[in-house]
Amino acid sequence: MRLVFSLTKRERKGKAMEKGMIKIGWIALALIELAFLTLPFRAAILPPALKVIKSLVGDWVELSPQGKVGSNIVSSYALTSGGTAIREVIFPGSDHEMITMYSLEGDDVLLTHFCILGNTPKYRAKLQGDNRLVYECLGGANISSENDKHMHRGSVKIVDPDHLQTEWLQFENGKETYKVSLNLVRKK
Repeated sequence: MRLVFSLTKRERKGKAMEKGMIKIGWIALALIELAFLTLPFRAAILPPALKVIKSLVGDWVELSPQGKVGSNIVSSYALTSGGTAIREVIFPGSDHEMITMYSLEGDDVLLTHFCILGNTPKYRAKLQGDNRLVYECLGGANISSENDKHMHRGSVKIVDPDHLQTEWLQFENGKETYKVSLNLVRKK
């Protein structure tokens, strides 16, 4: 005698849904794998300005005019978001700590600076030559005009892989009011 079991309509529908979910799972897994496989390719086609900023990853301390290396970290760069953005912490752990985020918008590198002045200027980075980045202010949060106090322009010159020079110009009432220049050395 042969026993035949048949599935109810509800059971057949459940099995079909289960097979569909398994297919969706495999497709999702394949897409995730494809995304990870293309990361090296995407990194190879990054704009030159972002490649230069990525080379700064690490901790930087001030170098005095007398050539003495300081002990306090002035700036710390780190990759984030799968290597598509860079986070800079300026004066980490101090009362003057600030954050700058570097990210891509098309082929442009944009910076968003969370300033101690209580504003959030945005900048576009332009590479001049092979070793100098220039940042021009595009406006930002809590900056209603160029008359408001804000860091308006900046630059980073990479002297060599372990030395850089930074310069930032503060504007108020449409004029330069303050200049910050630092010589930094990579902390070993």
